[in-house]
Amino acid sequence: MFVQRGADGAIRLVTSATDLTAASVCEFAFLRRVDAKLGRAAQVPPDDDPMLARAARLGDQHEERTLDAYRRELGTGATGVVEIPRPENMGEEELLAVAATTIEALEARAALVFQATFFDPVQRSAELGADEPAIGFVGFADFLRLGSAGTYEVQDTKLARRAKTTALMQLAAYAEQLQRLGIPVAPEATLILGDGARSTHRLSDIAPVFRARRARMHRILLDRYAAVGDDGARESAAPVAWGAPGTAACGRCEVCLPEVERARDPCSSRVSRRRSAIAWSPPDSIGSRRSRSSMARQARRPGSPRGRRRRRVRTGPRTRPARARATRRAGQGAARRACG
Repeated sequence: MFVQRGADGAIRLVTSATDLTAASVCEFAFLRRVDAKLGRAAQVPPDDDPMLARAARLGDQHEERTLDAYRRELGTGATGVVEIPRPENMGEEELLAVAATTIEALEARAALVFQATFFDPVQRSAELGADEPAIGFVGFADFLRLGSAGTYEVQDTKLARRAKTTALMQLAAYAEQLQRLGIPVAPEATLILGDGARSTHRLSDIAPVFRARRARMHRILLDRYAAVGDDGARESAAPVAWGAPGTAACGRCEVCLPEVERARDPCSSRVSRRRSAIAWSPPDSIGSRRSRSSMARQARRPGSPRGRRRRRVRTGPRTRPARARATRRAGQGAARRACG
């Protein structure tokens, strides 16, 4: 999400399919980042995680391999693979120009459009009399493939080996943009997974979930924009609080975890609960008794090492040799008594 000033001077909030994914996964993290974009004193970790950077590189490589395969199959040029350049900035004029290039390629019936750019300045208009901005949309579709029926199929590359709901919603977002522009859309969309498999889904199944999630994102986004501080300024408003009513939190992401540690939330991860139990439970507390009970259950569990040791003592092939030794000793005792 970013704030954009239109040609008329009005403020708009521009969202993307990535924002929809982020809000669906963790509303708290999404809104904390929104607070930071609005100039509020919100602490969010920088997007410099090495693992995420590596995943992004692998995703780019997967996308490039798919693009190379399409170039070999369909060729290049106006009727083959058309590659849309990335906008130089996120200003209204630049986005409109690149989006116009995308429309030209689609209307010319290119066999494949790569990185199609969509820009809808007013996806949700501001309500009359309400002190709220309009919400726009910007998106970059990986591939739009022209089918035999004359319709464009939305295709997106993902490193995952199975389809996820958040990825399917991105497909629905781009399909909706094609419909807005009057471009014929195929009834199905495809995810090109990391192992090369293709997962095809009906847009009619995805669209209701997509629309509901988007409406929810718009609502919480406008609620955060409307927050003001004691001086009446939006910039001085306090960032969304941990545990705020009506705000869902995953409890696992890089934005949630510091809050979990500070609040010692009992609904946090198993590791956090265990650390909390160790830190807080004195030797004779309920927590330590639970730990001992857990160890006892583990000992009785068939697959645990303690359980295997106990079973070997009580049952198994050692039972009969033990009985034989006992019988032999009893016989030897009886013989000594008879001789004595």
